[in-house]
Amino acid sequence: MVAYEHEVAFEVGALIVGAAQPFVLRQYVDTKFGAVIPQLGVYGTPSALAGIVAGGGATALSLIGMFAGKGVRDPMYQKLLLAYGVPSLTASLIMASLTQTSAISTAQGVFRPNAGPQMVGPQTPVAKNYASLSPAERQSMSVL
Repeated sequence: MVAYEHEVAFEVGALIVGAAQPFVLRQYVDTKFGAVIPQLGVYGTPSALAGIVAGGGATALSLIGMFAGKGVRDPMYQKLLLAYGVPSLTASLIMASLTQTSAISTAQGVFRPNAGPQMVGPQTPVAKNYASLSPAERQSMSVL
């Protein structure tokens, strides 16, 4: 059995790790990799995915152990999982929902952390081809 002071220190540590994880991942990992799963938009970034999967999983394991008596049965581990999972899950969801996306990519919700007004997204081959045409060639193009 762990002393009460150590148990409280572990719980506070788990709470700090759970709350700090999305911020650290967003600062260092999201800026390097961007959206890992672009179909999920801002929820497809590493910080959001880690918070949702790890935080949600830890919270679910804790609650299943508390209420169903299956899986994690030790009350100390249940509290640790809950102390990590809840702040990680909520901070990730709040940060992702408050993320601004560029105007052209709002339909897909692609997260581009370094996107400025000059960078609106990757060009498709058609857009690149059109951009390579001269103004006279653009005028002579027909829709039919």
